[in-house]
Formats: sequence, C-alpha cells, structure tokens
Amino acid sequence: MVATSLLEKVLNAPSSSQESLHDLSVFLSTFDENIFLLSAMDILDLGSFILFTSAFRALPLATRKLFESTMTNNDVYPSVDKLLKFVRDRITVLENVGEPRKTSAKPKPLLVTGPYVSRRSGKSKPVALVAAKPTENRPQTTTNPCSCCQGSHYISTCPKFRSWSLDDRNRWAHENKQEIRLPKPVYISP
Repeated sequence: MVATSLLEKVLNAPSSSQESLHDLSVFLSTFDENIFLLSAMDILDLGSFILFTSAFRALPLATRKLFESTMTNNDVYPSVDKLLKFVRDRITVLENVGEPRKTSAKPKPLLVTGPYVSRRSGKSKPVALVAAKPTENRPQTTTNPCSCCQGSHYISTCPKFRSWSLDDRNRWAHENKQEIRLPKPVYISP
C-alpha cells in the first residue's frame, strides 16, 4: 500500500541532534512531501490510519497475513477499529481451539565422552578438552596416576601437562592415545 509506505517514511524519519541547514531541509522534505501525498489520497480518518499502521506493525507476521486476507475491495484504508476487532476475534478463536505447542528451535545436544573421530575420514581430530581448566570443587587426587607425570592427580591439573602449549597437549594426547575426561559431561550442539 502506498499510504502505508508514506506513513512508514514519516514514522521512521531520523531525528536530528543539532540544528543545521541540511538537517532541517531533510526534516521538511520528509514530512512535508509525505504528509501532502497522504492528504491527497483522501484517507477519511488520517488519525485512525496512523494508529492502524502503528498497531499493524506490532502484530506477528502470521496475524498480519490473516488480517489482510479478510480485507475486501471496499476496504481501501482499514481502520484501527477493524484491526482491533479482528485481534479480539483471533483471541476468541485461540482460546476455543487452544494454542499450538511451541517447539524449541534448538537441536538436542550431544554428549561428548571421548576424543572426536570423524565418521568420514576415520581420523582423530584434535579436541579442546585438553585445554580445560580444573574446577575448584573437584577432588585433586585420584586412584589412577597421571599418565603424563605418574602423579596422583587428574591430567587436567598436572603442572607438567598444563605448562605445555595447546598444540603440544593435543599432540601428546593423540600420540599417547589418551582420552581426556572431564568430571562432568560436556554438551555440544550438532
């Protein structure tokens, strides 16, 4: 609709922070031209049309499409009253039928329990689990000795292991076929 696009230009006009010849000229051009064109369109109730446009923009796309499908050829410029009546009717329908359940757009997370192996190549890929910092509430001793220095701690707390760069840790874990385990499961999205 031409009238709606003209009104959108007026409603979305940029605000000026200071008075200048250019800013005032842009303001006058935007409002003067668009209001003149809106007046020339013989909209019976311009105030209602402005309120209609503001309210219509706030509705979900599906509701807007439904409203547009109910318009007849006689409804050249819909009123805000007609839009509000339509929304009341939609609320009644949704109350009677019940709303569809909202589904989560997020995929289900995968549980990572060991090193990642590509299904396509069959090769092991480096994982960042070896870079994990220990949590403060986890016990620092274990019955299994550290596979890096044979100490009685987790490998993630091993001073020797932690002093290496990330690449060195990945290389060592790959060469020694080590599975770096975290005390809690780590979830990632596919």
